[in-house]
Amino acid sequence: SKPPKLDQVYWPVLNKYKNTPTYDYIFVDEAQDLSQLQRLFLHRLAKKGTSVVAVLDPNQSIYGFKGAHKNSKDKFLEEFKASELPLNICYRCDGDIIREAQDIVPHIEPRPNAPRGLVRDLSVNWSSSLLMQKSEKTAVLCRILIPLVSMAFELIKQGHPVVIRGQEIKSRFQG
Repeated sequence: SKPPKLDQVYWPVLNKYKNTPTYDYIFVDEAQDLSQLQRLFLHRLAKKGTSVVAVLDPNQSIYGFKGAHKNSKDKFLEEFKASELPLNICYRCDGDIIREAQDIVPHIEPRPNAPRGLVRDLSVNWSSSLLMQKSEKTAVLCRILIPLVSMAFELIKQGHPVVIRGQEIKSRFQG
């Protein structure tokens, strides 16, 4: 019989492959979502003297269901004997958006000279004129997909250009 199909992470860790390539530098993004298996794999890829640089934010961990550890930051710091270099300044969002986020993540700060921005709860009433009052460039963030798509269709009907970012939306509607 054929051996079971195992992925490229599980197999080298399970069999302690000696021929797994190693690297001088390893860069990991979204390291808060690494599982124990993925961290073990990183150890396999590292050799003595390898520099491992990881970017992570424990407040953005979303993969607990697939094995990401709830104390991933502490685990990473301990396992890789890493130094922490915090980045509390957000360069992505405007000031009012950051102040709203501070209810959840108190240490986050807006970038110097960040525009004020606009925060509105659109769960009850919204209109294209409200969205477009400041600029033709408006971002709408929504944690639930369906209201966002409904809003996009309404804006398109009114003649406004709309871009929805993220490939996950494509799979939701393709069946």
